[in-house]
Amino acid sequence: CTMFATPDENQYHLVLDEGLISGPLTDQLEELARQESLEPAPRAVFAYTPGPRNKSAADNVFWSRAGAQLNSMTVGPELVLANELGILCAAVGVGHKYSAPGQHDRLESDAMADSLETGRRIIETLATAFLEGARPVAFGNRFYHYE
Repeated sequence: CTMFATPDENQYHLVLDEGLISGPLTDQLEELARQESLEPAPRAVFAYTPGPRNKSAADNVFWSRAGAQLNSMTVGPELVLANELGILCAAVGVGHKYSAPGQHDRLESDAMADSLETGRRIIETLATAFLEGARPVAFGNRFYHYE
């Protein structure tokens, strides 16, 4: 997972001083959400499970025991690639099912459709607020070039 598929002398290395997700950008998204009467959930630890396969019960148990509240087979590689290009990132999770061990609340298809539609509306509202009211944020990581 890199933008540098072919090594060359101009290649640099991403140093994660801040992490893959920008704290100041996340702060800004939370502020915008509140302005839109969307109360953000507490921040969570996200774990990435490589796809394209579905997560297994063992994956869910492992990540839960490791302290992750969310896990998915998306977002991880995209965060790395964007950071390699100096693009700030924040993540907004809209959950519609539990993967944690002991949580077996399978939604019926109508409830799942309602959950996904609610998530779509929240993301649309937040994205619009961000496009209209975002402020510049400094990139919190750095690039290191071996001489």
